[in-house]
Amino acid sequence: MKESAKQGIFQAFSFTGLCVVMCGAAIGFLVSSGWLLAFADEGQTKTFLIPMLIGLFILYSARKKYKCRSKILSIILYLSISVLLSAIFMLYIFLPWWLPNYKGGPLLP
Repeated sequence: MKESAKQGIFQAFSFTGLCVVMCGAAIGFLVSSGWLLAFADEGQTKTFLIPMLIGLFILYSARKKYKCRSKILSIILYLSISVLLSAIFMLYIFLPWWLPNYKGGPLLP
């Protein structure tokens, strides 16, 4: 019992450390390349929200239509829906909440 508890604690710490490093690297890349500013501007202007929602509706209806015919096509459509929902959440909900008036530059003083 003690060995499995030690393994669980080690796995939790290693997973958390890996997530911190990877998220930090992703944030550093987005800030240094200017993509974070572009994403923050898109979150404020909402230019692509309606086309993304239309695309989501089309993908969802195609997934329901082809569900039984092809497993590979169903998996590809499911992954596409997941990526599109993640992008909508990140651009229009998370970034405007996290960076309300971001105009570029470093995130930390």
